Amino acid sequence: MNKLLRIILLLVIVLIGCSEVPPEKRFIIVVFDQTGSMIAEDLEAGKEFVIEQILPILRKGDLIGIAAVTSSSYGYRYGVEFLPVSQQYLDMKNDSAVEVKRNNFIQLVRGISIVREYPSTDVYGMLASVSQVFLEDTLSNKYLIVISDMDDNVNREGIMSDVFLKDVHVYVLFASHKFRGIKDDFLAFKEKQRYWVDLFHEAGAVNSFFWDANLSKMKMDWLAKKLE
Repeated sequence: MNKLLRIILLLVIVLIGCSEVPPEKRFIIVVFDQTGSMIAEDLEAGKEFVIEQILPILRKGDLIGIAAVTSSSYGYRYGVEFLPVSQQYLDMKNDSAVEVKRNNFIQLVRGISIVREYPSTDVYGMLASVSQVFLEDTLSNKYLIVISDMDDNVNREGIMSDVFLKDVHVYVLFASHKFRGIKDDFLAFKEKQRYWVDLFHEAGAVNSFFWDANLSKMKMDWLAKKLE
């Protein structure tokens, strides 16, 4: 092999080694349970997690938005503009437009509260609505973070045929230990966990995690690291 060819090959190897593949853009939807059964302390912990640990790790091109669990979640979309993350925010530079959007987003999250006028919990309807939003977007890296006790009592299981979670990673935080009439029982929680995880997988989710309050508090740092 002549000297010139060796030099060219060496340059190619160096260039390949130095080239960085840009990280995939991510689409994150965070769902907050505003129904009467949700424990206020758990909701507040979830809000702080999103503000303090999720927003700071977003990259250029990511999208984050909010949805809600209500008494009639199907077809319901929280009135919030999705927050696109710019390089200016990522580099902590002063970009007034991005800062305004970021601050508005934080204020909206902080303002979320339990609505006692929502006596029932429509988890299936929320999943159907959120999955339609995911379907409208072409990003392949999608994350659904659900902050909810998952105590559905509207019983619209049939609507799961409208739930499509292809390319979606699902994380449920603060699920209660109540399931099908059994209250505060760890075995009931395990049955509840299996039930919802199976449904997520049947709907095409890439993977799913389902945590109670204690495990959620332990796993928040891990989840933020995983999303980095």
